[in-house]
Formats: sequence, structure tokens, C-alpha cells
Amino acid sequence: MFTIDAADTQKSLETLCQTAFNIDPVAGVNSMRKLEKFAEDYGAELMYLHDLENFKTYRTGTQFYG
Repeated sequence: MFTIDAADTQKSLETLCQTAFNIDPVAGVNSMRKLEKFAEDYGAELMYLHDLENFKTYRTGTQFYG
């Protein structure tokens, strides 16, 4: 599951650290917690759009998810 901008990196989710452009910090933290709960409840893999270390483990090209 893509975290989009709710959590840019795994570390930002783990520390509940949000991007500077977030206009509602309380809603932002709530969204991060919802992502964590959803992933836990459904066994979803979280994919971070701005996390180079995690990106290296993603399947790309012909190794797509399907």
C-alpha cells in the first residue's frame, strides 16, 4: 500500500515526523496511525515514495506486483 505523502519514509512513520507543508499536524498523525493499523490488520506492505532504502527492495519493471 502506497503511503503517498502521509508518510514520506519509513522513518517518518516510525517517528510520526511529518513534512513541513502539512497544514493539520493532528490529522497528519492520525493518518499515519491509520496507515500502521491498516497494514497490521490486513498484512499490507507499506511502500514509501521518498525512501531510497525501501525503494531498493521494491519489485520494478518485469518483476511487478500482481
